[in-house]
Amino acid sequence: MAQQLIETLLVSANGNDLVGSLDKKTYHIKMVKDPGKAMEALRDTVFDLILLDDTIFSNDLISVIKEMKRRAPLLPVIVLSENIDAAYQTNLMEAGADDQLTNELSKDELQRRLRRVLKQRRQAQSLAQRNQNLQSITMLARKMHSATEPHDLIQDTIDRACSTFKLYGMAIILSAGDAYQMYAGKEGCLTNGTFYENIIYLKDYDPFRRVIQSGIVQVFQNIVSDPYFVPIPTLSTPESAIILPLNFQEHKLGAMAVFGTSRHPLSNDDLLIYELFAAQFTVALNNVQHYHMQRVSAESSQHLLRGWQRFSALRDEDEIADTLRQLTEDIPNVTKALVWMYSSNPNHTETIIKGSTPETSDLFRQIEVNGYLNVLLERLDEKQMQPFIVQPGPVQKDPLIPLFKELRGQQLMVVPIMDSARFIGGIIASVNNTRQYTSEDSKLLAASLAHAAGQATERTMLIQDMIQKSGRLETLIRGTSQGIFFLDDNGNVAFCNPQFTELTGINPSEVLGFSPETLLEKIAVQSDSIDTVLTQLREAVERLISQDPEIHEDYPIVEIALDNPTRDIIVEFMIIGDNDNQRNSWAGIVRDNTRYKRTFSSQSLLLDMMSERIRVPYAQVRGLIHTLHEQHSRFTHRERAHFLRQLEDSVEKMGHLWDNILETYNVQASGLVLSPEQVDLYELVQRILDSRMFSDYHRQIQIEAPANLPLVELDELRIEQAISNILHNAVRFSPRGANIHLKLETITNGVQLRITDQGIGIPIEQISHVFEPFFQASNNTTEEGAGLGLYLAREVINLHGGDIRVESAPGTGTSILMALPIKTDYEVKTITVPPKIPHTTKHTPEVSATTVERISAGRRVSERPMQTIMIVEGRSHLVSRMQSMMGKEYEIITYESGEEAIRDLNSIRLDLIFLDMNLKDANGLDVLERMCKRTEVPIIMLAEELSEPEKVRALMIGADDYIANPISDEELLARVNVIFKRRRIPDRTREPLDLGNLYVDFARREVFLNNKPLELTRIEYDLLHTLAVNQGQVLTHKQLLEKVWGPEYQAETQYLWVNVSRLRKKLEPTPDSPRYIHTQPGVGYVFRPS
Repeated sequence: MAQQLIETLLVSANGNDLVGSLDKKTYHIKMVKDPGKAMEALRDTVFDLILLDDTIFSNDLISVIKEMKRRAPLLPVIVLSENIDAAYQTNLMEAGADDQLTNELSKDELQRRLRRVLKQRRQAQSLAQRNQNLQSITMLARKMHSATEPHDLIQDTIDRACSTFKLYGMAIILSAGDAYQMYAGKEGCLTNGTFYENIIYLKDYDPFRRVIQSGIVQVFQNIVSDPYFVPIPTLSTPESAIILPLNFQEHKLGAMAVFGTSRHPLSNDDLLIYELFAAQFTVALNNVQHYHMQRVSAESSQHLLRGWQRFSALRDEDEIADTLRQLTEDIPNVTKALVWMYSSNPNHTETIIKGSTPETSDLFRQIEVNGYLNVLLERLDEKQMQPFIVQPGPVQKDPLIPLFKELRGQQLMVVPIMDSARFIGGIIASVNNTRQYTSEDSKLLAASLAHAAGQATERTMLIQDMIQKSGRLETLIRGTSQGIFFLDDNGNVAFCNPQFTELTGINPSEVLGFSPETLLEKIAVQSDSIDTVLTQLREAVERLISQDPEIHEDYPIVEIALDNPTRDIIVEFMIIGDNDNQRNSWAGIVRDNTRYKRTFSSQSLLLDMMSERIRVPYAQVRGLIHTLHEQHSRFTHRERAHFLRQLEDSVEKMGHLWDNILETYNVQASGLVLSPEQVDLYELVQRILDSRMFSDYHRQIQIEAPANLPLVELDELRIEQAISNILHNAVRFSPRGANIHLKLETITNGVQLRITDQGIGIPIEQISHVFEPFFQASNNTTEEGAGLGLYLAREVINLHGGDIRVESAPGTGTSILMALPIKTDYEVKTITVPPKIPHTTKHTPEVSATTVERISAGRRVSERPMQTIMIVEGRSHLVSRMQSMMGKEYEIITYESGEEAIRDLNSIRLDLIFLDMNLKDANGLDVLERMCKRTEVPIIMLAEELSEPEKVRALMIGADDYIANPISDEELLARVNVIFKRRRIPDRTREPLDLGNLYVDFARREVFLNNKPLELTRIEYDLLHTLAVNQGQVLTHKQLLEKVWGPEYQAETQYLWVNVSRLRKKLEPTPDSPRYIHTQPGVGYVFRPS
């Protein structure tokens, strides 16, 4: 670049020798002889320096200097004079002269003094320019802070800044989700239509990317020479540039670029001004964004309120989906929208699709049929079910391209629809960025609408479920054998079931809507002593509703002898209100007392039946023992085993009979005493089916249960005995190989278990007697029994506040229905615990005095309120950390001996086992292998340091996890929680998978291969379950690790490889040529039976 000449004005008559020595390549000198013409030249030309020869001036030199300084304050004025008088020089300086030069100066000194004066001028000009720029920034800041919309702020700032700072152009890049929004323009871009805005990706604009990521300003003398620079369409030929980061507090908003011209290039000297300008813009942008958000929030709230109002009136998923689409399209910057939802109705398998046009719906249907929807769902999964904005690229294989073109917008918005726990659908909409609304604004509003739709869908499901449950409750109340009546909040009789009329002879129309006094009088009239009974009934009600603790009674009972000498009834009263202020709401239960009096009039019947029923199994046992004793040496091994099985069956039958007889005696003598606890009824039923009594009927007995079955408060041992009695009858009276169906379901305030067999059935006229002790159906000619099982089951269920009934007919099988309330109100009584046999090991955990234990059939059931963890400790320091972290939330049982831990393994109810790799008395892997053969409880191995061979072997044996130091407390607890979470989610509702040779019972978590049970570890089963329920769908390594082990294990591919290898060895006929589990190289696995 050529050096710019210093324009110099010389005012002299004949020139000056000193000036003549100046370099002509540096100074361009214009000489004028008249001071007046000098003023004209100063007006017409821009000079860098003025030289005044005082020889042509008389007495007006001082006034000329003052006038020149007035016209150009920053222009240097130097006087050429030989007058060295100090007073003269002082007058010159006071007038504004910058220096005085004499002919005696050397050339070097002349150059030095001129450079000093010119440097002072540049500094003064720079300072003046900076002051002017600061004033300009102040003016621009006022304008920026008065903006009310982000888009207006950006446009106005670019236009005004280019005009104020004489810029070539300016660009602003702001974050917009995964991409960035670019705005660019020159001076006048608002009026001439050259303002540019578009969505960009930082990888395409490297200088901006470097500045945004580093947060450091970059100055370019010629930005076009940067190898990674990409021209901005409206700024095609920039030169110098400064790119500044736009940060507000800790947030990276984007970047600002200013571009200079050849006449006004940008340099490091300009950094301070533009950094101040960028800071002012950032603050203004933050303020206007907040204002914009408040305005949008207010408008969105109104829009959302309209949405809630419309959703609240809908009761159909199809209408909810269509309304959600309409509300989404009402968002100002949304052009078109499509909504898809999965129906909650299991009979409706087709996806609900609502598009703006039929063509839109058809396009989405095609995407779903082709399997491309999974790509979108994986993206949602990666985003943790958060809405996102996407701009489909030009790639022709992108499945969303046709839908994007049909919806016609700048970007696509994808929003998931969730209820409180499930993904139920989504929204796909096209959005445009406008001044009033951005894509982020519409995304937030659409997400709120989707949430409202999800809640409306869930509410619809709950209402439908409530209607069904209400119908079941009414059926239950009307079908019970007891008479029931209750009052409403106003204290009038609101309901009487048919059994009430049957037991009392009172027609409901005589009491419904009347006061309870009328009902009590009607009941008393039916008795043989009206006045006495009426007084007793009134006193019972008074005790019930009284708030005086000395008078109040929870369940007052009145026994009434009816006018009919063959029938007595019992009336029991109870409060049904939620608090003391609702004691007008109470109910009554009427029971037939005659049957109990008749049944238990004498103990001799029980004793006779005991001796009769126990005689046969006793004789069988005695005969078998005698035969074995006399002839055992003659028997073959198979014959001896057959006799032993017969002996064992006879002993078991006699034990079952004896237990029932003893329970019957307890009921007669002192009644049953309950010890209630919170119990998962599904797990209790599973434990019964896993017992030896029913082990031969695994594939014959089918169980069906919902996934969200609530816990029930009950006496676990008593209910287990009751269900076992009912199930025992079902097995005995069903043809060999016939299916027995167990169904658990939630009813209002309770859980119901239905046990259905395919036996001979019960004559209709005898159904009312099936719960009587010693009852035998008249059509039973083959099976013998005591006839106490159903009687005891009824007593236990009634004591729990539940109900039991039977449905049957000859030749059609029998169904026993037992309903148990979720929360019972009976008094919890303490059972005296018989002395336990002392344990010889010092490591056995001590049981506190408040812990109640029940011993039954060799199995100990502990009523622990917390989950129980066994820790078999060795030399690892992780054990002490586990005890300190988990001792308050879990019951910890510690063993120092692996042998003792194995011995006690099945005598304690455990939820998790921690096993040290480095035990003191045994090899940790050997103990693990023995434990895996005895229990399904999850086992986590603890190691002081990681050993890959040990880790692989532990996982191959069956460990659920392998934890080694170093590991944080948070990760340690997270891994334990994953194990507990996986253990709490049984799959109860899925139909079994039957592939001929392979049979998977999901409800029972059992697998049969070639009709033989297949022993799988918990991890192996969970892996098979996950692959099987997604049959035909490729699951990635990441998906399998997350579903089987948890999100914390997404990188632990070794866990997956080891367990797939183990599963194939057990499942596949030839693991090298798999029949069921196929590998997708580099991707994952797929379950595809071949």
